[in-house]
Amino acid sequence: MKNRLAAAIIAGMTAMSVWACGAAQGAQAPSETESEAPSETESEAPAETEAETPADYIPTFTLEAYSKMESAESGETIATCSYETVKLTEETAMLYTTLNKTLEGANDEITARYQKYYDEIKEAAAAAYQDHDDGEDQFPKGEISGSIQAVRADAKALSLLESCYTYYPGAAHGMTGYTGYNYDLSGAPIELTDVFKDPKALVPVVAENLTSMADGSAIEVEDGLLESAFGENYDDLTWVVERDGVSFIFAASDIAPYAAGPLEARISFDKYPELFTGKYGPAEGSYVKKLSEYTQTLIDLDGDGTSEKVLVTSVSEDEDAYRQSAIRIVIDGQSFDTEEEFYSQEPYFIHMADGRNYIYTVTGSDNDYPTLIVFEIKDKTPAKVGEMGGTGFAAEYNAVLNEKGELDEDKTFSTIYPMIDPANFKLRTRMDLMSSYSGQRDYTMGSDGMPAALTEYYTIHVDFKLTTLQPLTAEKVDTETGEATGEQGEIPAGTQCTFWRTNGVDTVDLMLEDGSAYRFKVDPQSSPITVNGINYDEAFEGMQFAG
Repeated sequence: MKNRLAAAIIAGMTAMSVWACGAAQGAQAPSETESEAPSETESEAPAETEAETPADYIPTFTLEAYSKMESAESGETIATCSYETVKLTEETAMLYTTLNKTLEGANDEITARYQKYYDEIKEAAAAAYQDHDDGEDQFPKGEISGSIQAVRADAKALSLLESCYTYYPGAAHGMTGYTGYNYDLSGAPIELTDVFKDPKALVPVVAENLTSMADGSAIEVEDGLLESAFGENYDDLTWVVERDGVSFIFAASDIAPYAAGPLEARISFDKYPELFTGKYGPAEGSYVKKLSEYTQTLIDLDGDGTSEKVLVTSVSEDEDAYRQSAIRIVIDGQSFDTEEEFYSQEPYFIHMADGRNYIYTVTGSDNDYPTLIVFEIKDKTPAKVGEMGGTGFAAEYNAVLNEKGELDEDKTFSTIYPMIDPANFKLRTRMDLMSSYSGQRDYTMGSDGMPAALTEYYTIHVDFKLTTLQPLTAEKVDTETGEATGEQGEIPAGTQCTFWRTNGVDTVDLMLEDGSAYRFKVDPQSSPITVNGINYDEAFEGMQFAG
């Protein structure tokens, strides 16, 4: 190995061991000294709001996902970066203004952190690529990728867990690190001493409950390693407030050999009441928990105080390792398979306040075609309830252009709508009315576990417009209420129209540049297809259909 490559790898591995995707590996939410401290008025206001908020209130947010890549002169990708930040929904941000400010500060820190280490990875990748032999295998590109999920989201606490994978070209393997963000809804960080009477007393309890995140097997560590992890100020710990207790997460190599993988210790409110201050306790009501295809999740399915091990994964019996032939749900070691053809899946667990349990998983097949599949779990046994073809969790692409009209890679992002509240969540569905696109709308959990639409119309987000080829007459739509006015209007030829809404069946609402909106009736069964009685390709140009 040449010196330049060796130097790059050593620099990369040093950064990995220091960082592992957090300012410190267990970095908690920024303190008020690190971000803007709320004024006395601000810190008091949310408490009043919280008192007026129902106990079952669920703070909701979207994720803003950023991604970029670095290419060599040959055009080959040598490094990639992707990460997520949290943006409270408008309702939650208005209720909890200080929490919103705190999260904005955390987002700034996340963005700066990923950029810093992406710069290092790009430098290491560029050096390694110069020494790469084109005749060898494909260049192992550098990577940093992170994701955030809600661990607890209720009127008492918002706890988020960030996981981040890093790989420097030439290293033996990548590293996955974790960062916990714990806040009360006033916006103040939750400290370990807010939750536990004496964090030092946790060492033997953590040791007793330490398990592998992959399979739930018990793990023993050498004396002294946990004591070192629980340092003077606990800054090196990664932990999150769960609905039924507190979880401590340790990255591979933190306190055990790398081969043991990431470790977790769950300290239950009910099992160890003497350890807790009483400020935080078990959560009640409905909730959603994102699952991983690669690690089991502990969930109390029947409310008896004992958690079951739940895993939703994929089965492949094809030579094509990417094509999956079944969804496998494993509960306490017992497997249940449902035959499906897909390439990827994204599973969630949903618990309803009345005790019902469901799994929602969105599979992706050819051309990324999504299908939402719903299972109900009764007596620890899953059964398929139904599916919605062409439907998945909502997301939208937000392109940002620079002054030259070029895509600004640093500012362009996708808005992701994670499922957090089973009473109100967004899904998107593919459709082909006047073009191919995805429309999204709000849903709630129906009595049968299937999504029940809260609105008739889907909102459409596309980056192209239609232009009228001839004067068209259409019914006007009130842009405030979304209701048809009964008034007809004429749209001149050459008018640019933006997709706004559709019912997904026979109606599309278009918005003009002056802010007015018009309703068009589509007959998809006619040949040729008509829009307001006119052949669709004689009415508009610019329609785009997936081939």
